[in-house]
Amino acid sequence: MGAVPGAKTIKIAIEDPTEKDMELMHITPDKKILVLERIRYADEKPVLLEINRFPESFSFLFGEDLNDSSLYEILRKHNIILDHSRKTLDIVFANAQEAKSLNISKGYPLLRISSTIHDVDNTITNLCKQLCIGDKFQFII
Repeated sequence: MGAVPGAKTIKIAIEDPTEKDMELMHITPDKKILVLERIRYADEKPVLLEINRFPESFSFLFGEDLNDSSLYEILRKHNIILDHSRKTLDIVFANAQEAKSLNISKGYPLLRISSTIHDVDNTITNLCKQLCIGDKFQFII
């Protein structure tokens, strides 16, 4: 889109897995997950909220500078090569927290992209949800 990309980490934490995490990542309730939330920018304006959920083994991300960085490049540095993903797209409406993070009004329509991401061994590395401001984002298939 010809814009300068950027990213700001707003949360990185170890949490209990959800039912969906356990089902899709094949983990048990006694395991933890790493949750990484970032706001992505185009020309310093927020365009999407990104929430990644990784197995706890990805805790090395705590030692990385995730601001204005490519997550894929950071993973590649740790010999994790992402290969393919399955995506589901739908329209949702911003809740109060999402609206605040993206500097939009509550109820603003967002394109939600939910991805299950696999590495070259076909292992699920993470689950990703992106909430995109539709009029500030272009998704090319």
